[in-house]
Amino acid sequence: MTHSSYLIRCWLAEDGRKLPVSIEHIQTGTQCRVADLAEAAKWMDEWNRQVRTTPPTETEDSGE
Repeated sequence: MTHSSYLIRCWLAEDGRKLPVSIEHIQTGTQCRVADLAEAAKWMDEWNRQVRTTPPTETEDSGE
């Protein structure tokens, strides 16, 4: 099982207008701006589908 962490930033203008939502995938630093939280949820769902289902093989440091 794997998990992903996201930072979501939502702004609201002083006049009440909604501004774009910014999303950052914490593990990779990949960022995206979307119109609203529904689009943010879609982006995160698509990103999660791309995440590897098995961790990479660990290798020992040879000290070279």
